[in-house]
Amino acid sequence: MSGLTGNPGTDANGYYTGTVNYGWTGTVTPTKTGYTFNPPSTSYSNVTSNQSTNYTGAGVAKTIALTSGNAQTGVISTALVQPYVVTVTDAGGNPVTGTSVTFAIGTVPTSATGQTLSTTTTTTNSSGQASTTLTLGNKTGSYTVTTTSTGLTGSPVTFTSTATAGTAKTIALTSGNTQTGVISTALVQPYVVTVTDAGGNPVTGTSVTFAIGTVPTSATGQTLSTTTTTTNSSGQASTTLTLGNKTGSYTVTTTIDGIDGIACDIHFNGNARSCNNNIFNVREQSVRCSLDRIGQSLRCDSNRCRR
Repeated sequence: MSGLTGNPGTDANGYYTGTVNYGWTGTVTPTKTGYTFNPPSTSYSNVTSNQSTNYTGAGVAKTIALTSGNAQTGVISTALVQPYVVTVTDAGGNPVTGTSVTFAIGTVPTSATGQTLSTTTTTTNSSGQASTTLTLGNKTGSYTVTTTSTGLTGSPVTFTSTATAGTAKTIALTSGNTQTGVISTALVQPYVVTVTDAGGNPVTGTSVTFAIGTVPTSATGQTLSTTTTTTNSSGQASTTLTLGNKTGSYTVTTTIDGIDGIACDIHFNGNARSCNNNIFNVREQSVRCSLDRIGQSLRCDSNRCRR
């Protein structure tokens, strides 16, 4: 205890005793390497009786470390279940109260928006801990949060969590529409749809139903390679249409249930053509094929006549 004669120290129980002259005036300051005290000092004036002051010591903050909340997984645009928690300690591993800690969002998936922290600047509590909760953005992937406290070993601390896709919100036509093929043959390309969540992320495992809709009058033999399937890791589902035996337009409807409580439909269109009696029919347009000089008939191919 500096300021007292002999700078007396505390005993095993943390008490100290000092002797001063009658009418003494001065300041007593507790000191110990690596600690701060409250109050930091006490001033006395004209001491004529016994005096006592209690000092509370705390170690100086030395280290910041990750305590809990790392490596969580949550759905896009929702708050993680557990907060991110760090602990600040002194050189002896004791928790330090009142240390300023800053949280900041680091890396996020491309184009992600909406990610927030419940707090960005706070101070450690009586357990030496500080915390914040991350609300994930609208894109799937990895989100990081850095925690810093100036001058402390271990700073910055990095938390990483992963956002997964939400529930299916949208179905959209991806590829395969408006193809033309020969009657009674399979179209070259499948009909493909993609299912996404509110953030535009592909949703895996959504049930999709394909059904043949309208067909030319009296057409038979039209089939689909699959009528019920689930979306893959890219959020896609597909089927291939085999055209019927009549030329004209064929439609296929794709449906998923459960999007905002309704069924959503996508319509594909396909057209059948024939090469019969040297007449090539495509979308109500025809090209007449003639015979060449040596009697070889011409065939129809991509709106043209060929040998």
